[in-house]
Amino acid sequence: MATTDFQGGSFDLGRVVQRTFAAISQNWLVFLVSSVVLIGIPSVISGFGHGQNIFMASTPAAMVAILVGGLLTLVGTYVLQGVVVFTTINGFNGKPVDLAGALSAGLRFFFPLLGLGIVMGIGLVIGFIVLIVPGIILSVMWVVAAPAVVAEKRGIMESFQRSRDLTRGSRWLIFAIILVYFIIAMIVGVAVSSVGAASTGSFATGATEAPIAAFVLTPIVNVVSYILSSAGVASIYYELRTVKEGAAPDQVASAFD
Repeated sequence: MATTDFQGGSFDLGRVVQRTFAAISQNWLVFLVSSVVLIGIPSVISGFGHGQNIFMASTPAAMVAILVGGLLTLVGTYVLQGVVVFTTINGFNGKPVDLAGALSAGLRFFFPLLGLGIVMGIGLVIGFIVLIVPGIILSVMWVVAAPAVVAEKRGIMESFQRSRDLTRGSRWLIFAIILVYFIIAMIVGVAVSSVGAASTGSFATGATEAPIAAFVLTPIVNVVSYILSSAGVASIYYELRTVKEGAAPDQVASAFD
């Protein structure tokens, strides 16, 4: 998917949203397989453990499932972030990425993204504890730190600074886009939950059928949320690069070389 070569201009919310869904549409197979393996399956494992604890006596197998599922989800979250960001930005530059290449990139950037996530998490927790507004401000200010790690191979603290520089002057619009993605994720979650409630209400033969639906629904919502947020962040990053720096697609792509 080669994107129009923008030389400066203003941040366009509609263009970012359009790019996000175009990226998901054109890379759906890579994203689907990656997210099912990295997020969906670990979510099912965790769901099994939690379901055992809720509806039956706690067992060692349930605790192991919770621990293993949680660890795999932690790893899968950051690997998937690398997969989606790498694939999305390359796609914008007309460089399709296959599944093997995407997973390889995700694994390569796992530790830098994990470190970034830990530092960001600490900062956001402090920000939200002090007052909600500082936490929101930091969330918007640091929104493209992960793409800076993946696309520009910057260090953790350097990526935070890079994100602050890129988002300066566009943060209200970025906040609006984050709200749009959050609302979309909520709508998907409600829709999937409603379908699950209807199906269990119609076909359930006992109370133990309910967690079975939860094992399916929670992974679906998680998969959609992770793909949407990661592709959205990559689109915001690409928009900021092109409108603030006049970076042509091939210049943005050169960071991956």
